[in-house]
Amino acid sequence: MSGNQDLERMLFKKTPLYLYSEPDVTLIVGSQKEEMEVHESVVAVYSDFFKAALRSGLKESYEKRIELPEINPDILIVILNWLYRVPLTPLFNPDLDTPETLATALSLPMVEKLNSILRTFDFLQIKNAEVHYIRFLEDKMRGPKPLPDVHGMFSPRVSIIKGLDSVYRYGYCIKADSLRNLFGALVKQSSFAIIWLKEDLAGLQEPDAMCLRDICAALLDSIGEGRKG
Repeated sequence: MSGNQDLERMLFKKTPLYLYSEPDVTLIVGSQKEEMEVHESVVAVYSDFFKAALRSGLKESYEKRIELPEINPDILIVILNWLYRVPLTPLFNPDLDTPETLATALSLPMVEKLNSILRTFDFLQIKNAEVHYIRFLEDKMRGPKPLPDVHGMFSPRVSIIKGLDSVYRYGYCIKADSLRNLFGALVKQSSFAIIWLKEDLAGLQEPDAMCLRDICAALLDSIGEGRKG
């Protein structure tokens, strides 16, 4: 990558961990073989994949060059931002100009990006990183207005259900009060929300069992609260 815009996206290059010493490892990323320079002292500490590659005695360990053709460069930038302890804003996008709300985080493109981020953390054997992304979603769900006006949004409930199912598939769950707040807000905003959510739940292919249980429980609670109101 080159240019000011690319440098702005690589926020990890502005951190003390990066600036303290010269990088000593080159990552060759994606089909275009883009090169990113990093520090062994950072990536090998948090990633069992990098630790094995750089300390195995094989070619990568003495050349200090690791090819990652299967990883999207934009996704790796997000991973490197996490490894170098860039403040976790933005979480899903390396583009600071893109505001991140629950609606954008659970939009269909961002659901796929979340899947890619979690898959890459898993591939690189980086433990416990995903919890920050899950907590971000929970914080947004607990907010006073977790979603903008439902009316006029194109099929937002599809993204919500698929996004939540993706989260659960990676071994994480959303707290009950966060789910109740989210679905309660949807039910209050639109009389069709319950129908939409039920349809999309039914449309999930092989949903995560715990996700299905938690969503149904939160939805029933939201319906009960709505009737009381």
